[in-house]
Amino acid sequence: MKVLILDNNKTRIEKIKELFAKSGLTGHLFRDVSRFHEMKELHSNTMFDILFVNLDSETKEVFNFLEDEVSQSAQIIVTSSQNNMMIKAFKHNIAGYLTEPYDMHDFEQALKRIQKKNISTSIEEGKQDYSHFKKLIHDGEINRIALTTLDGFVIVHYDDIIRCEANGNYTSIYFHDGSFLMLTKTLKHYASRLEPHGFFRVHKTHLVNLNYIRSYIKGKNSFVELKDGSNIEVSSRKKQILVDILNN
Repeated sequence: MKVLILDNNKTRIEKIKELFAKSGLTGHLFRDVSRFHEMKELHSNTMFDILFVNLDSETKEVFNFLEDEVSQSAQIIVTSSQNNMMIKAFKHNIAGYLTEPYDMHDFEQALKRIQKKNISTSIEEGKQDYSHFKKLIHDGEINRIALTTLDGFVIVHYDDIIRCEANGNYTSIYFHDGSFLMLTKTLKHYASRLEPHGFFRVHKTHLVNLNYIRSYIKGKNSFVELKDGSNIEVSSRKKQILVDILNN
């Protein structure tokens, strides 16, 4: 696997390489550059598998790149010291993010998403091209999701969902009309599908629809109050990100 790192800080570059080593992943080709134009030229000639792109310098050029089709030829993990930059980056097709100090959990989550996507791509090779339908979903033209239950599937609109709660390998999902369902997939599965549509994982056990947040109560044990009257804890590592989202 070929890995290209855009960063002008050698310490951060070495930290990314260290995370690869600690995760047991070996045999990768690493290249690093300090300027955006160097990254773009090198990637266009070599076509790297993973790009680690720092957002703290040459910001405009980097975001233009994220919008460019050429960026879709590689899996992109963005890095930054600023949470508001991450929020903006998530509007684009990125595999994950790392904020300083770089966290092994976030690193492994991003790699898992990359591996899962690569497996899915391999399975679909030679089959019918469904890119048209994927574009409709991406553009919000198809704004419903299929929820997997013990009996089959239930199709619901994103706005019908207030929150999702982890329940072991299952997920409890609560709707605006007061009903709920037990789903046979994990919260992680639904988070990856709902987060691009206005949902945020405030805690490892909870995913909430941002449109249903009535208030945010800060403190040692911060929580959000939802319009159905439920109070959901916000983990310490998600507090500032949530505040930035709500104030955006």
